[in-house]
Amino acid sequence: MSLGLDVLSTGLEHDGPGSVALARAAVPVRPLIARGFDAAALARAGAVIIEGSQGDDGPLYGLDWSDEIVRPVSADDPEVEAVMDAARTVLSAAKAGVPSALWVAAGPGLDALPVDIVEAKLAVMAEGARQARLYLAKEQFDT
Repeated sequence: MSLGLDVLSTGLEHDGPGSVALARAAVPVRPLIARGFDAAALARAGAVIIEGSQGDDGPLYGLDWSDEIVRPVSADDPEVEAVMDAARTVLSAAKAGVPSALWVAAGPGLDALPVDIVEAKLAVMAEGARQARLYLAKEQFDT
């Protein structure tokens, strides 16, 4: 299970209602994103954001051309990034587009790294995103 700054994920490639229900029970206060084929079943189990192909009812959420993804940590390098480097990466992406359409995410491949490295990278990613948000909020408040 992965805890992000704003959302919770099981980290599985494909979720089922069981994995979603376990994640929801473990952390009931964060929005839960799930990947799977049965959006309705995942939503009933507690997911609020669904990644998957469009069904008869349409997607509950889908990335489109206006959404951007930034990956401030690398899955290819076992060295843990500095928080402020991650924050600058997020901030640069936010300033280049629409901040509200930006998803901060870890890239695929983290599962090949040792667990302690992955946890450190995810902590850096979350704190970097938080620092970028604080800067954007201050900038907005000042103008």
